[in-house]
Amino acid sequence: MDVSYWLVAAPSFAILVALTLGGIRNNVRYAAVTSGMLAAAASLVIGEARGAQPMLESLRNVGWPQRRTIHMLTRRLLPLLATVAILIVASACETNKTSVGMTRNDHGGLVAVIKPCHADAAIFGLSVKSFASQSIVWQITSETGSHQRSFTLGSVPSGFKEIVPYSLQSLKGELQVDFHTSELPHDTANVDISQVQKGTIVVNGKQLSMDAFNARNTCG
Repeated sequence: MDVSYWLVAAPSFAILVALTLGGIRNNVRYAAVTSGMLAAAASLVIGEARGAQPMLESLRNVGWPQRRTIHMLTRRLLPLLATVAILIVASACETNKTSVGMTRNDHGGLVAVIKPCHADAAIFGLSVKSFASQSIVWQITSETGSHQRSFTLGSVPSGFKEIVPYSLQSLKGELQVDFHTSELPHDTANVDISQVQKGTIVVNGKQLSMDAFNARNTCG
């Protein structure tokens, strides 16, 4: 058996398995990147399998059962595994859910809400950007982190420092709400202000009740 072939194929096989497991565990925000890495790894493995024929020709002195096993592994098993891995990650992309939304309080103020994957996740910052003005209209940060899950825009919670004072000029258009959490560097959602109303939470353009929002599975 040509050892050089296995020195290339074995690490590729291990990388493919590792990326598959990573794709299952990661949230949808990383699924696209993971899928791309999986596709690249799959292409590498399939390319190696197709290019393995010259090496297989050098195994003429190896018994037929061994050659048949190697042929099956290189031409069928690895490409099949690559396909299954990509399908798994694609399925994860479809079932994962955005964890950021927006509602209004009793006074009509905008309230950004978040439901992290883990209950003990800490919030270290919140930034709100207006697409109309292409500028940040409010930004707060915390050095210690907070377990608060709702933030009224313009009202600085205890433990937070205001970096950019609240300056939203229009109640029309779209906002980008960007949370910095202990789970993810950025947990972001775009919200159309005209859809936001009291009693419901806007998530991906849909109106959800508070109970429905809290019941969502936001883990990858």
